[in-house]
Amino acid sequence: MYGFVTQEMVKTTNEIAKENNIPVIGHIPLVNLETFYKSGQKEVAHIEELTVKTIDEFGKPISKNRKEYLTFLKVRSVQIAKKLKENDISITSTVALCESFVEQRFNLKSKLKEVELKYVNPKIIKGTPLYKLGWLPGKNGYEYDGKDEPSAKKSSLTFWKTYVEAIHIMTKALVDYKVLIMAGTDANVPVSVPGFSLHNELESLSKSGMTNSQAIYSATVAPGNWMKSKTGKIKMGYHSDLVLLRKNPLEDIKNTKTIEYVFFNKYVINKKQIKTILKAIEDANNENRSMKINEYLH
Repeated sequence: MYGFVTQEMVKTTNEIAKENNIPVIGHIPLVNLETFYKSGQKEVAHIEELTVKTIDEFGKPISKNRKEYLTFLKVRSVQIAKKLKENDISITSTVALCESFVEQRFNLKSKLKEVELKYVNPKIIKGTPLYKLGWLPGKNGYEYDGKDEPSAKKSSLTFWKTYVEAIHIMTKALVDYKVLIMAGTDANVPVSVPGFSLHNELESLSKSGMTNSQAIYSATVAPGNWMKSKTGKIKMGYHSDLVLLRKNPLEDIKNTKTIEYVFFNKYVINKKQIKTILKAIEDANNENRSMKINEYLH
């Protein structure tokens, strides 16, 4: 489901999906939230989708009415969370990406140095002339491209800072009212590096009101259960699909990065082999690169 889908198309899609026992997932289409709750859609990507709906409902520029909007949102987010829970609608998170919008917009070069850019497919970094979703300055769709006058920039900065704060408020409400949240990152959109971005997402969820245990659950058991797959748990009859860590992520969520071994199916990969695989990815990317990224590497 996408955001441009009309009410009639939503109704038809959900009816056909229900007949064929296919879950409808994705963005929130062109309907109000009350209609959406009853539509039959089972999952929303991303928390941002809910937040944007509240900005539309508020009806005034949030950059000029920041405090009023955030007060409105604190009440509205609880109402939304209760309705999602009531209608058994799950959420895929994508909080870390939204947190990056301010820096991508106003401090892109610095932000690029924080991510593992050398492991991203060069064609994805480059983007396409048809759709401005490359990663580098001049190609990045999130980058500020408005007026250079200070008041315009200040207004845009206020908007995006408020936007990020709103994402956190919405996330906290979803956690508090036990809506099923699955960790997701929209990987391959600018600064969301596949694999690495999931660790950042767990950190963002931990900062947004989840316990470390809940954050780990959102990336393991929750999506495994939702997809009805034998993954996400260490249990007889389940797929071998896990990592062995050196430090405890329940003490510090950043410890999910302290990987010693990766297990999948009948295979075991150690730290040395992981480095070899990453080096091979880096070398392959360098061979196929048409845009230099050296100044953005850390």
